Amino acid sequence: MEKGGAVAKVVLMTLAQMNEKLSVLEKSMLAKPVAEVSEDEGDDLSFLPVKSLADFEKFEKHLKQNKDVLFKLVCFILSIS
Repeated sequence: MEKGGAVAKVVLMTLAQMNEKLSVLEKSMLAKPVAEVSEDEGDDLSFLPVKSLADFEKFEKHLKQNKDVLFKLVCFILSIS
């Protein structure tokens, strides 16, 4: 097998693994009801839009500390897609 074929194989295997993990995540998230975003919940996303790297790091830290906000964000993205 030539080098390009080996690289392509590794990339495809990695993508397949990522797809499996995303599928499991999607199934677990779809099992929960999608809540409507109310006016009060808008404060959770007050970090958006992110305009700088520092803002992004703050937003990332906020999501890691508040799993409910992450869940709301994912539900919102799924509802508009």
